[in-house]
Amino acid sequence: MSKTVVVKVGSSTLTDGTPHLSKPIMLEIVRQIAMLNREGYQMLLVSSGAIAAGRDHLKHPRMPSSLPIKQMLSAVGQSQLMHLYSQMFEMYAVLV
Repeated sequence: MSKTVVVKVGSSTLTDGTPHLSKPIMLEIVRQIAMLNREGYQMLLVSSGAIAAGRDHLKHPRMPSSLPIKQMLSAVGQSQLMHLYSQMFEMYAVLV
């Protein structure tokens, strides 16, 4: 029976304190998860960052304060974030 490891990554980690996603940090997280996966661990990634991904994709200049705008950015960003993770995990032959 394999052990399951849950990795929770918050927005501040994914953005490195900036308004944008940090692809180098995301790639390092993906690399470490892929390494553990190869060692036989069942990996589960729980990730924030959808709003930041939506802001990047739509080139929204600053963090919104209204809930409807945050929801819109999150809705747009979720698919962008998943696509980015999928591309990064593909480099390590890990199916998302």
